[in-house]
Amino acid sequence: MEWIGSILSTVINAGWKIYLAAFIASAALLFFPNSLVTQLGLEEIRHSYRTYAGIVLVASASLLMVNIISSIVHLALKPWRDGQFNRSIHKMLRELTQDEKDFLRPFIFGNANTVTGAPRRDHRRTRRNILA
Repeated sequence: MEWIGSILSTVINAGWKIYLAAFIASAALLFFPNSLVTQLGLEEIRHSYRTYAGIVLVASASLLMVNIISSIVHLALKPWRDGQFNRSIHKMLRELTQDEKDFLRPFIFGNANTVTGAPRRDHRRTRRNILA
């Protein structure tokens, strides 16, 4: 019975493409006209596995809808999350001490990656050391 759990876990983590493929395949098996199913040679499969195809259709449609709704919610909340992030950065920048601002000034306004020629006592100044 562990194999059922591993298969379900794989299907759930596979993403929307497998949900869509399962939805289309099961819908085709269930809803194609009899003449087309006979022509494709699927009448025996259709008759034997109709119940399973229905279960796959419902499950894949559900997973596909959950995935679509989740994506829409994620896109709708992105501006709010970005705003929260920007507000937290601005709050942290406003709370910097003057020493911290003096230390960061060459990096922000001077586009410096490193500070050269700094006095030896400032060589190891970090935010933690400045706050201590």
